[in-house]
Amino acid sequence: MFLRETERFLNVFSDQQCLSRVKDPTSRIARWFLTLQQYTIIYKPGRLNFMADYLSRATYPADKQSDNTNSEEVHNVNAQFDVFNFSSIHELIEKQNKDPYCQNIKSKLNSNFVFSPKSPQFFVKDNLLLCKNNNMSGRHKLNTKLVVPQSLVPQILHLCHDIDSVAHPGLSRTMKRIPHVGFQVMEKV
Repeated sequence: MFLRETERFLNVFSDQQCLSRVKDPTSRIARWFLTLQQYTIIYKPGRLNFMADYLSRATYPADKQSDNTNSEEVHNVNAQFDVFNFSSIHELIEKQNKDPYCQNIKSKLNSNFVFSPKSPQFFVKDNLLLCKNNNMSGRHKLNTKLVVPQSLVPQILHLCHDIDSVAHPGLSRTMKRIPHVGFQVMEKV
């Protein structure tokens, strides 16, 4: 997609033909339409739209990838931790220690309790209760997640449902977003 200014209008050339004739948009697309109303959308096939193709294929230095899965787990947990905006990791550990659900899991781990093969793989690392949920599919399969104390469930629901950038997605989309933030058996909520 690129822009060209003419005498009175700004023309948008796009290889996405649907932009010029979508009739029944979702709320997200409707917001884009409101933004794009002042422009004239003109369909231009991709092979003729070389400027947009050139801009989208800009090269960047390759990211260094680590083979160390432990560092990936730490990065994943740190990313989840940042979402909650805690003043310290000790605050999260304290909330887990006060939570009956987390206390129950930690006591079972200490007593060498054998969990069901279908249940998440719980473990404690640096006093923080984590899990790998092996029941999930796709890109979330076996990712390390924080075990979320019940007291933080309203905050997670707010993050995944109520904020403006999510556009009030409803129950099913909210439930799909929750695994991005942390692990919790949300069907009980």
